[in-house]
Amino acid sequence: YYRENLFRIFLVFQEMQSSGVQPDLCAYNTLLDACGRAGEVEKAMEVFKRLVSEGLEPDYVTYTTLIKTFGIAGMVDRAEEVFTAMQQRTNHFASCVLPSELTFKQLMLANRNAYRLRRVFELFDMMQRQHGIRPTLRTGAIAIQLACEVKQVERALDIYRTLTANRVRLDNRSLHALLSLLNEKGLHDMASRIRQQRSLM
Repeated sequence: YYRENLFRIFLVFQEMQSSGVQPDLCAYNTLLDACGRAGEVEKAMEVFKRLVSEGLEPDYVTYTTLIKTFGIAGMVDRAEEVFTAMQQRTNHFASCVLPSELTFKQLMLANRNAYRLRRVFELFDMMQRQHGIRPTLRTGAIAIQLACEVKQVERALDIYRTLTANRVRLDNRSLHALLSLLNEKGLHDMASRIRQQRSLM
């Protein structure tokens, strides 16, 4: 499906250029995303170089999509390089590009899939402390589910408190993971209170 979709989007690009229409950054980001979903890392890099050669400046969507592409391919080091480069003025563009929560989500997923678990928690904390980005369920679910998976009760509770303070309601999967961990550790009263709090949110 993804390869067929990529082929269709490339055809659209060819038709645009044949008609004298210059693709904008949004169009390039769409093509970049299609390359990533199809697992075509080299094609994604060609698209990136092409948009730059056309005089377009990548935005946070462009960089986030590149991070996602490398993450899907299991190339977490390349994903980290993109994350670093986008925030530096030496990236050959007029200004640095600040990451969004979606950027952090994709880098967290890339590290999780590469079993760099400590880095996942570092990114969740960095997002808030250094960038002032309030977590939503996008990143919160990744962090709390991982904490529960590795049986880190205090970390899981800290993440839960952070999410609650930001009025984030846990999804069923995250809630089940947290309650299961607390009950496994004998913290039945805590599990009961969290279940009650969830019902009131």
